[in-house]
Amino acid sequence: AYEANARDLNAFARSLVREREAAEDVVAEAYLRLVRETQAGRAPDDVRGWLYRVVANLVMSRGRRISVARRFLVHLVDRRTGESPEARHLRLDLDPALRDAVLSLPPDARVALVMAARGASGVEIAATIGRSEAATRTLLTRARQKVRARLESGEGGAR
Repeated sequence: AYEANARDLNAFARSLVREREAAEDVVAEAYLRLVRETQAGRAPDDVRGWLYRVVANLVMSRGRRISVARRFLVHLVDRRTGESPEARHLRLDLDPALRDAVLSLPPDARVALVMAARGASGVEIAATIGRSEAATRTLLTRARQKVRARLESGEGGAR
């Protein structure tokens, strides 16, 4: 059944959903259902027609699920941004002057600095913030200099 119908069934599904991966998923699910029906002793008389009907039904069900998901997406996604884990950690754990100095850094520098302080390697930090190792070393050096300068100037708060 697969060899006889796979190419045509994939083309049919692709014409309905317009996405190659989605069409392949729908066809795979149709063949899986055919196997289940056959194993249960309910093999269809017209396998080709049955597969086309199942693909059409799966595409319609997929469309309904996507439509419902889009309608409720605004209720599922919280667009507000909360306090970052780094900021929360700094708020709870550090001296106020140091905390303010570190929080004044850009987010990637702040993450790198906190990770370095916790013993992460340069490779781990670079992978986390999406930079090369050399760029991460430069970022860390500049972040440390900014924090040190801010603390020495008294801008980080009272010491």
